[in-house]
Amino acid sequence: MEILQSPTNGNLQRLAFEELLVSQLEVLKEMAVHFVRDQQEIEDLCQDTLLKALRFYEKFDMDTCIRKWLFTIMRNIFINLVNRASRGRNIDLALQSEMKGKYAENMVFFNLTENDIEDAIRRLAPAVREPIRMFNAGYKYREIAEARALPIGTVKTRIRTARIFLERIFLASSD
Repeated sequence: MEILQSPTNGNLQRLAFEELLVSQLEVLKEMAVHFVRDQQEIEDLCQDTLLKALRFYEKFDMDTCIRKWLFTIMRNIFINLVNRASRGRNIDLALQSEMKGKYAENMVFFNLTENDIEDAIRRLAPAVREPIRMFNAGYKYREIAEARALPIGTVKTRIRTARIFLERIFLASSD
């Protein structure tokens, strides 16, 4: 017979914190729209923010405004992503952002066939290829991480790397 343990004060605080985070999910999505426009990137940014908030929940003071704290975390994550993406490039980010919405670029991706996409995916390194295939098949990051025995951050990085590589291939082929 298993004896149930009564929750400790620390566990109760952690549960209260997690409930507080869950209650802020819609607010997080509204915040993310200020940084990114793509729905998947909004969800990624929200998920990264929640993971970081959970990781550092001991540093959160319940008297602090949770929205301000989460916004600061989200902003810092976004800044780090932009910095990583722009390393080694001399591209004006405003111009790059403006270019992403152009009709011609969208048409390149609209006209792709499954064979075009699969041929490009075959060119990826195996470590990147399998996570993007699973993601395209509808698996969630968590499911891919469990199936491949990888940390979720590694899965996200590999999928993002694959997306960037594929985008470059398809944009180059459209020229």
